[in-house]
Amino acid sequence: MSQTPLDRLLTEGNFSNHDLVAASPTQLSHKNVQKARKGERPVTDAVARTITGAVNALLLPENVLRVREIFPSYRID
Repeated sequence: MSQTPLDRLLTEGNFSNHDLVAASPTQLSHKNVQKARKGERPVTDAVARTITGAVNALLLPENVLRVREIFPSYRID
């Protein structure tokens, strides 16, 4: 199974699921992070947006990451 963009970002940054939950500005569960990281089943649009916000808060990228960069199959921004 190929690695998801979320899993790749967290692995490269040596971050755990808990680090992402702790960085989230809104409520986010460890279960949702694990589900998104595995990529076996899709997460809801709201969860995708929440995780994207948490990734941006955690990584502080030079350019803010968009939902489609982390979840390529989604049509939302």
